[in-house]
Amino acid sequence: MRLHYLLTTVWQPKPRLARILVTAFLVLLPLAVVAQSNVTGQVFGRLTEPNGGPVQGAIITLTNNATANVLRATSSQDGHFRFTSLPVGVYRASIEPEGFAPVEVDELVVNIGIGTPLNVQLAEEAADVLALDTITVLGGRISPIDTSSVESTTLFTDEIIKNLPVQRNLAAVALLAPGTTRGDANFSGDPLVSFGGASIAENAFYVNGMNVTNFRNGLGGSTVPFEFFQEFQVKTGGYGAEFGRSTGGVINSVTKRGGNEFHFGAGAYYEPDSWRETSPDVPTTPGDPTWPFNNYLENSADELDLLNLHAYGSGYVVQDRLFFYALINHQSTEERDEAPFGFSTGDYANTFWGVKLDAQITPNHLLEFTAFSDARTSESFDTDTFQGFEDPVGFFFSDRGGETSILHYTGFFGNAFTLSALAGTSKYDRTDRDEGENCPVIFDSRPGVADPFPGCWISFEVGTSEDERDMLRLDAEWDLVTHLVRFGADYEKNTSTDSTRFSGDVYWRYFNFGPGFDVVRERILSLDGGWEVENTAYYIEDHWQASNELLIYGGLRLETFDNKNEAGETFVEMNEQLGPRLGFSWDARGDGRSKLFGTAGRYYLPMPTDVNIRLSGAQFFSEEWLVLLGTNPDGTPIKGPQLPPEFIGQDNPLIRSDGTIPNTDELIDHDLDPTYQDEFILGYVFEPVQGWSLGFRAIYRDLKQAIEDVEMSRALNAYAAENGFEDFFRPLFSTFVLTNPGHDASMMFDLDGDGVAEQFKLSAEDLGVPKVDRTYKAFEVFWEKYFNGTWFMQGSYTYSSSEGNYEGWTRSDINESQAALGSAFDLPELMEGANGRLVNDRPHTIKLYAAWDFTPRWQASGNFLFQSGRPY
Repeated sequence: MRLHYLLTTVWQPKPRLARILVTAFLVLLPLAVVAQSNVTGQVFGRLTEPNGGPVQGAIITLTNNATANVLRATSSQDGHFRFTSLPVGVYRASIEPEGFAPVEVDELVVNIGIGTPLNVQLAEEAADVLALDTITVLGGRISPIDTSSVESTTLFTDEIIKNLPVQRNLAAVALLAPGTTRGDANFSGDPLVSFGGASIAENAFYVNGMNVTNFRNGLGGSTVPFEFFQEFQVKTGGYGAEFGRSTGGVINSVTKRGGNEFHFGAGAYYEPDSWRETSPDVPTTPGDPTWPFNNYLENSADELDLLNLHAYGSGYVVQDRLFFYALINHQSTEERDEAPFGFSTGDYANTFWGVKLDAQITPNHLLEFTAFSDARTSESFDTDTFQGFEDPVGFFFSDRGGETSILHYTGFFGNAFTLSALAGTSKYDRTDRDEGENCPVIFDSRPGVADPFPGCWISFEVGTSEDERDMLRLDAEWDLVTHLVRFGADYEKNTSTDSTRFSGDVYWRYFNFGPGFDVVRERILSLDGGWEVENTAYYIEDHWQASNELLIYGGLRLETFDNKNEAGETFVEMNEQLGPRLGFSWDARGDGRSKLFGTAGRYYLPMPTDVNIRLSGAQFFSEEWLVLLGTNPDGTPIKGPQLPPEFIGQDNPLIRSDGTIPNTDELIDHDLDPTYQDEFILGYVFEPVQGWSLGFRAIYRDLKQAIEDVEMSRALNAYAAENGFEDFFRPLFSTFVLTNPGHDASMMFDLDGDGVAEQFKLSAEDLGVPKVDRTYKAFEVFWEKYFNGTWFMQGSYTYSSSEGNYEGWTRSDINESQAALGSAFDLPELMEGANGRLVNDRPHTIKLYAAWDFTPRWQASGNFLFQSGRPY
């Protein structure tokens, strides 16, 4: 059981609960959104006469309640009007129709990516200032059934999350949406989520329009505390051509901003270990008396205490023109983690800071600047069962996070054209270091030894590791009344630097090859360099209101991925990746109380920089086998002569990498095609009774193709023998090539030893590995009780099947996170019996959450999740 203490002092009136929960029922239904940029919202509607006819030429004025910025639009011939690219917030609207009484609307909520409907049937006599429920009486529909959208999206605001008992991380919030399952915690310090059967490394994360996804291996993104967020979307499928580089889901967020009033606040969250339920112990090798370690992972002995402190301030520097929001968040963690070899304990103290500035240059031109730092260092020490269980081996340090800065411009040019531009930089440190980095790695695998880990080493590999993303983006929106056309482009340069070596510059492992015959294997590793990936995308999409009841969506995304080696030369380039997106929304009844909708799309994944580092870096790696004459008191070997090459079946010493940039012609399939997935969604939602909605959705996802490395030596040797190249030989596990498993591969190798590589093709049958297979099928039922002044509820049931032979960029069963370079498909033997239920398969999922204001000052809320287990 986990409990939170919330100690909050806020120097402002608390936002009215009615506004919070009206926003909740507007946005929590997991349906689609209107065409929007990824940081703004929209207000749209239609003005009609008392007899239902359209009202043309009326002036609609929209005023931002926080900043007092004013925008205007005019109703068209059929009475329609639209405000696009609106900053998230609360607005008031005034309508001045000729020949009818003016109307004023208060508290019109605009959310990220959501179209807020404002349909008004005008009256002959004067109207007062109206609240949203009054507008409904006049003929407008304030309903979450948005008939002008096709995407599958769930949106959450900061205020809604505060009123639900969920953990304070994005994964916990994403798990509220249908089609999401919890991923393994072994890959990252932060919880991660699988969307629609995809691996946890195939999602995209955005903050204020900036892509902050981990581009090294796809696992997570920048860590931002809840207090900095204003709203965020969870896109589970069907998203438009503006978004890409994901075959899972998208978590898209905007941060808080200041206004013409000053607000200050502070708060604390405390999670004591004594109030936390213990995890069960897990058997490792029960019944094996020769196993030298504990037979259980003693999870029941783990400890975790969390304390989170934050303070914020917001307001204006120049009234109506320049606004600020600033946050500082401090988190301390005390942790003890039991392991078979001992335990580790740590005490981490991390401080996040963030600033958001908004300059309203003119009513039609907005300049925004965001900067935040999630840089943090964790400190822990490990203990060793064999060297005194309670004595620390040494301290270990992990540096994570960095600084992000984003500059974003939005300009309105007339009533029909909007232009936005973004430039951003994000840096992320991934360095692991420890006190034993000068101690060589030693592993004694001889039977009966007292200590299998002699010496003072802590980590196998040490060094520094950093990532940096530079991003440029341009988006335009053209309102043609019945057509809303959006188009744009974005460019990312993702750079990874790495300096890696074995601890102590060497790795020794001891073996026993028979009575009195001990040997030592000596490995040397070093890698230094920098690698780039350039990703470019262009998109265009049209939301065509074919009739008052039918919306047709069409989009096209063109992407290019360019992976470069350490010298800055392209070694893998994926061009002309066309991703079509189609969709429709049909208001069958014509009253806005139901919607039949569907989407179809193709989505591509770029290759992570981890591939560049491992395949195209100037790495030195050698292996030598020697007779072991004994060991020194510090555990280091007393080395004898080399073993003969024929004894170990390879050259001795063997230089696997000689420290120069490799010839990538021998590492890459020259007909390599990108990883992509096709997705189809069909759904229907309606209001069975007033105040309730009920929906159904069917989803099909098919991973059509993927990139993985395949061991080619046996196929190469067979080809060489069949074609007369008798002197060519490659030992097993010496030749891995990046290819599309199950497809023919175009190779370049020097088969005849003349120094010139010959190009030839190996068939899929020659290679022997199957095609990549991953399909996700789901049927979702979702329902909602709209807030009625007292309570609201939302829930869903998902029946799904995730099957195939490939989880994706991770292998959760053996904790592999080497995207595109995992052990899957290395050999045909490894794929025998691999087809079946995949690790993220959870056939039955029930989700339910609700809030109840049983008095004006007291609220009860709950959150329930049930998921059937994963396959063994």
